[in-house]
Amino acid sequence: MHRAQTSCLLAVLSLIFSFGAQTAAAAPLPRRASSRLPVTTTSAVARRQFEVAMQNLEEIRHAEALQNLRAAVKSDPQFAQAYMLIAHLTHDPEEQRTNREAAQRFAPRASASEGLLITWLSKAQEGNYVPAIAAMNDVLSEFPQDQRLAFLVGAWLVNQQRYSQAIMVLERAVTLNPDYPAALNELAYAYAFTGNFSKAFSAMDRYVALQPEQPNPHDSYGEILRMAGKFESALQEYRTSIRLDTGFGSEVGVADTYAVMGKEQEARDEYERAVVL
Repeated sequence: MHRAQTSCLLAVLSLIFSFGAQTAAAAPLPRRASSRLPVTTTSAVARRQFEVAMQNLEEIRHAEALQNLRAAVKSDPQFAQAYMLIAHLTHDPEEQRTNREAAQRFAPRASASEGLLITWLSKAQEGNYVPAIAAMNDVLSEFPQDQRLAFLVGAWLVNQQRYSQAIMVLERAVTLNPDYPAALNELAYAYAFTGNFSKAFSAMDRYVALQPEQPNPHDSYGEILRMAGKFESALQEYRTSIRLDTGFGSEVGVADTYAVMGKEQEARDEYERAVVL
């Protein structure tokens, strides 16, 4: 799925990103009984809604993930992690602000580890990158076996154009689980953005093989093929995505590809079709 690229304080990120390398002066983080970041909620219903949200997020169905997370905080109005992920995913500035503030308000009721995730995402939204990246590094170090956390961090780093760091984190996620579709998707983009299309195509082949009936693998492959100048192959992948799910939005990818090819009328027709859908 097409992603918007966001530029932030790149020099700051380069200086303070240190996943996998603690300084000698740093105190060791405590060992955790669980290998995964906790999810603190008093509601079994909210927990189920949260898990469905995360599955939708991994399938790049952000609208559905947001609906699930909004339902989760209705089921548990003190669900700090869910509030923070709403703020992370929404494009509505007011919803982002109110949910970020709710996450910060209820963070003391959650685990300290969830507090690190909330600090990372909330401080990054506020443009305060030093404590944001420090918290991100800490939570990664605390849960080095959590593939979903690695996916979240890797996807965020790709969106911040920190491709080398993203590759390091996402390759770790794929090492933990070679058949983890969400991490393979993000890893393919990270490789593509660095110009390593051979590795990008390899990751995409694995992603499509794992989820051949899902639209996003084909949509993502279409975008990466377009980036590599393979326009006809890109159109084929986008059309496969449309055939699998007419509501997924891959018509925009077709239109973008026609535009790059200089086929202006075809591009206009596809953009109009996408708007109607």
